[in-house]
Amino acid sequence: MYLLDTPIVMELRKAKAGDTDPGLIRWASGVGRQHLFLSVLSLLELETSVAAAERREPESGRLLRQWLDEQVPRAFENHILPIDAAVAKRRATLTLNDSRDALMAATAAVHGLMLVTPTPAAFRAGKVKTFNPFGYAPEETDTTADWREAARSGPQWFRNLFVRF
Repeated sequence: MYLLDTPIVMELRKAKAGDTDPGLIRWASGVGRQHLFLSVLSLLELETSVAAAERREPESGRLLRQWLDEQVPRAFENHILPIDAAVAKRRATLTLNDSRDALMAATAAVHGLMLVTPTPAAFRAGKVKTFNPFGYAPEETDTTADWREAARSGPQWFRNLFVRF
């Protein structure tokens, strides 16, 4: 099971437009929604990013707000993990300098999850399993399928993450 780092969620949002790594799409389309989790910290970061976008560029901010309010909750229903006492206690034992990264690592460790992130090196001292899906290629690659097909026929949670224009 996996805890998605905020940059991964943002990249998945861009998949339908073809603006993300095909390896990320290959990996995500092969993982069931029930195996994916989001930290409340990521939710905070997403809210902050959307609020800033709404101030800078109202139209794109409106689209991001719609995605965050409608698609993210459906995709991660009952899979948003809190920062609770157990996470705080675990975070205190980690030697990571960045508090944000330490909280993500602690959340993954407390819940027994692998942290999916584009920057695994940032979490090395966190003693948590990490995975970078960028460039992912399964051992046996189906060359007839591409990310567009995954966007149309993949699991519902996965299709819900795409921005609809």
